[in-house]
Amino acid sequence: MAYSKKMLVMATIFAVSVILMGLSHADVTVCPDGCSYRSIQAAFDAAKPGDSVTVHGPAYRGNLVVNKSLTVHGLISNGRRPVLEADNGSVAILSADGISLFGFSFVNSQTQANAVDGAKDCSILVVDSEDNSIYLNDFADSSGICSNGPSFWNSSQGINYQYNSKIFSGRMGNYWGDYAGTDKDGNGIGDQPKVIDANNVDYYPLMEPSESYVIKGEKLEAENVIQAKLNKPFNISFDSNPTTGYIWTVDFDSRFLNKTKEGYISSQPQLIGSGGQQFFTFTPIHVGKTTVSAVYKRPWENIAADESAFDIIISE
Repeated sequence: MAYSKKMLVMATIFAVSVILMGLSHADVTVCPDGCSYRSIQAAFDAAKPGDSVTVHGPAYRGNLVVNKSLTVHGLISNGRRPVLEADNGSVAILSADGISLFGFSFVNSQTQANAVDGAKDCSILVVDSEDNSIYLNDFADSSGICSNGPSFWNSSQGINYQYNSKIFSGRMGNYWGDYAGTDKDGNGIGDQPKVIDANNVDYYPLMEPSESYVIKGEKLEAENVIQAKLNKPFNISFDSNPTTGYIWTVDFDSRFLNKTKEGYISSQPQLIGSGGQQFFTFTPIHVGKTTVSAVYKRPWENIAADESAFDIIISE
């Protein structure tokens, strides 16, 4: 009986270990030199569902197939998004649910129509796939979108961004070269939705190419790198003085981090108007690489006094 119980415990531990291994997510990088892969498709093939694939510019030519749930992120280099260019046919084929695709410029798809039956030469071809998030990309027009299912064409959360030297926060969609809507409030987001087809609408279309919205301080390489452990809280703090009206606000990916606390500690509590440290506590919830960006501004103004960014590398 004791032997049977011991074997049962060992089997349970093994099963839990397998489950935990399946829950961990990795970040796969692509760039011309020095990254995990030089080919985007090779990175897709090697990645597991739930992984992130981060692509560093400048341009990649080929036909890409994403057949698993991945987060695919293009990083700006020298002020430009990575360019995805097709070799005859569609630039990207999405054939899995829950894909996130953001940060790319699509060119040379030479699309003829946006009907999926027999479709080819599309910027993005969505086949038997739903609930994908596609935002902060640049498209020549919407005719290159071929889809037989609904996707989300804007971010699920608000993002800090800069437009015409002012700082805003809100949901962001994609740039469409044929969008003819207005922007009466001057926030860089079109007042009218961009209708792609009956099942797909970009409710927050960009008035200019997406790289125009990047806050100056959010560079390709973050100013700081933090090595974090799964489920182990860590702090990020900034010099601050709330008596001036300025406060720090942060953007982060809730798939990797939970913000569990924020506050302010004065350096000299006995002195009115003295500065101190504003802090944010995060708890990592997935293995991988993500970014926390921050803006220091007055809530009633659209001008940032300072910006900062942190690369968070999360391991078990």
